[in-house]
Amino acid sequence: MIYVTQTSDYRIPATACVLQHRLSLSEDLIAFDINLGCSGFVYGLYVISSILQTSSMKYALLLAGDTSAREFSTKEKTKNSHSGSLLFGDAGTATLLAKEDSEDLIFSLNTDGNQYKAIFAPFGFWRNPDPPANMGNSSLMDEIGVFNFATGKVPDQINEYMNRTETTPENYDCLVLHQL
Repeated sequence: MIYVTQTSDYRIPATACVLQHRLSLSEDLIAFDINLGCSGFVYGLYVISSILQTSSMKYALLLAGDTSAREFSTKEKTKNSHSGSLLFGDAGTATLLAKEDSEDLIFSLNTDGNQYKAIFAPFGFWRNPDPPANMGNSSLMDEIGVFNFATGKVPDQINEYMNRTETTPENYDCLVLHQL
């Protein structure tokens, strides 16, 4: 079982371990967290499908969830700007995967660490534990930077994926794009 979140219940232990207990799942499993936001479900799906392909496991559970619209100290919704309310929501998913003899899943995954400050929570953890008095543990977002990334890089990545899979837009009923 993998749990993908940026808003863990605790610093330690991993929330996946707590969820294993709460869901009364067997102790005969691995359980760990992946700390990601926007790309988290896709990366979690990649990791969990890779584990299924290379192990004797028959089933895997991918859980993803965040309470990003709230701040830690007040637990009140604080992301109220138009762009913030679209990106920082509270939701969760549960996806059960079963190993079958079928084609491999094909992923197109990239990381651009140069953009790490586009959506950034600089305070409240090890590097900067104490925020300035007027800021709290708020997230910061470079709205134009996020927009430019989504409109500049995402279309190229979609085209690269379609080239690798030898597909065209006509092969898809729809594309659901998170930040466009």
